[in-house]
Amino acid sequence: ARSKMFVLRSSLPLSRFPATFASIPIAQSKRTIYRYTRQTEQEKEIADSGKFKFFAASCIERIPTLGPTAPKWYSDWFLNYLDYQDKYSRDYSYEDIVNKIKAEQAEAAKKQTKKKAKKEGAVSLTINESKLRKQIGQTPVDPGKQRQIDAMMESRKVMPYNPRRTAIDAIDDRHHLYRCLDKSLYLVIRKFYEEDPWQFPIAAWDGQETMRQTAERAVVEDIGSGFKTYFWGNAPEGHWVVHFNEEQKLESGFDGYKIFYYRVLLMGGEMTLNSEDIEDYAWSSKQQLGEYFTNPEGPNRLFQHMFKY
Repeated sequence: ARSKMFVLRSSLPLSRFPATFASIPIAQSKRTIYRYTRQTEQEKEIADSGKFKFFAASCIERIPTLGPTAPKWYSDWFLNYLDYQDKYSRDYSYEDIVNKIKAEQAEAAKKQTKKKAKKEGAVSLTINESKLRKQIGQTPVDPGKQRQIDAMMESRKVMPYNPRRTAIDAIDDRHHLYRCLDKSLYLVIRKFYEEDPWQFPIAAWDGQETMRQTAERAVVEDIGSGFKTYFWGNAPEGHWVVHFNEEQKLESGFDGYKIFYYRVLLMGGEMTLNSEDIEDYAWSSKQQLGEYFTNPEGPNRLFQHMFKY
């Protein structure tokens, strides 16, 4: 199955290009026409024409470690449900359940035809007490195990619970992962660029590898081989298209560039930043990405679609 892709276009100065043309080998390939996009037919024709430089970027995600806070409507419903259970529910005893089974069996016996009843004889009801008590959760607990359960319940009464908002959240230190525990965090790196320095780990396609291999290489080159990640698939989650003006086309030899973004899951490991190319890094939530990708016409619009689910 093909992944659904979001495609947006922009026009940026050449100084905002993700990498220097002179330092990267040139490779050209015909773009595959994807059918699952949010483009019009005219936009597809424009995007699929011309000579573009290709890049692949890895959007490394630390998934939430806590469940999100329940919305108010769910809390209200759950409290009403508990009140309803307290008012109208009933705890049946073992004797009540046995009497109910006997009544059902007696009612079934009355519906039998006389011929069938005569042929089969009187129906006797036998109830396995130990099995029935086990099925309804009334099996007597071993005394030793019961003492362990009582001790555990007593300890829970005084057990301190860790807050959802941590001390790292209070100081807003974005170098740490122990923050925003109920949200996803995405790794962004700051390169030595004058404009738009914040990016996801990115590398240029060399023409010999797949786009996923390019994205994997970007992770290794920017943050080291000790950083363990898992790619969700071979297809990118989305891509960003930039068209150059005439001056930029003459200077670069390209009509623009395209960045293919891959969703990547953080598995662990240690980060070793490439100090020659990277100045800083941060773990940003989806809501905070606008602080790093400040251009209103930039790819942050694409990221808001990509990270919606």
